[in-house]
Amino acid sequence: MDLNMETLTNPPFAANPPVKFNLSASTLGIILFVLSILGAIFIGLSALGTLFLLAYGFLSIINVLGMAVGVFGQVVLALGSWKMYKNDASGKQMAIMGLAVNFVGVVLGNLNAFGIFTIFAGIIGTAVVYYLIIISRFPGQPQLVQTAQMPYGQPPQSPYGGQPPMQQPPLRWWPTPNAAAEALCKSCGVARLAFCPPR
Repeated sequence: MDLNMETLTNPPFAANPPVKFNLSASTLGIILFVLSILGAIFIGLSALGTLFLLAYGFLSIINVLGMAVGVFGQVVLALGSWKMYKNDASGKQMAIMGLAVNFVGVVLGNLNAFGIFTIFAGIIGTAVVYYLIIISRFPGQPQLVQTAQMPYGQPPQSPYGGQPPMQQPPLRWWPTPNAAAEALCKSCGVARLAFCPPR
């Protein structure tokens, strides 16, 4: 059992997945937590309608059992997703376990003539969520896609080639100190004003 769960948590494609993008395990965890809670409520309400159909012989007891298994799987998925949100690495294993249990519930709950499309949609949805859980990363783990960083110590290059243009010093609105400006300030006879050039 441990070997099987270890294989599910770290499948062969985990080191080099076919589709690479950076995904935070914490962000994915809170999204899955909300969706799994809503899924458990939806399945629970659907189970009430299933009991009504069971009473009239439209469905079998296996369909009702599938509903119960599905609710249990959603609850386990919610717990594991919450752990992922809290950056607990063990949450991945619990989330994958809940995902697998929920898929079993989907299959059992739709073993009828009209449930083939629901089972097919469940296969696709389970595969997508499972893939996202596998490629998600916690803080401190290496990212799948490394962002390029500009090396330090290299000046920016001009778009026209060669060295970049020299930066011009900031302009002052008062003129450069000279004899005429100094004489003008002295003619005030009072304290130096803000626009007078520095001595």
